[in-house]
Amino acid sequence: MSSRDSGRGNGADAPSDPSITSDELDRLIEHADRAKARAYAPYSNFRVGAALLTETGDVIAGCNVENSSYGMSMCAERSAIYRVRFAFDNLCTGGRELAAGECLVGSLVS
Repeated sequence: MSSRDSGRGNGADAPSDPSITSDELDRLIEHADRAKARAYAPYSNFRVGAALLTETGDVIAGCNVENSSYGMSMCAERSAIYRVRFAFDNLCTGGRELAAGECLVGSLVS
């Protein structure tokens, strides 16, 4: 498994060629950098941005949000996934309902 393939769940709905162009990669990095500026990280001071590229070419970004209750903090990747859910409704879920909070990631990859 290459590093590009890691973290994609079971891949049942993945496109056959998930590669992206260098222009798309540059756009993703730019959006992730902008999202990083919106991060709320008063405890770690470690700001993170993430960006997702949809099949339609849209870029959705998210940032980490820390909470004094460590378990309720949100990583940048999860933040971006939440934004996809609300921006594009069933794009990533295949029509399944998403669970709230900590169950979200498990719902997407199961």
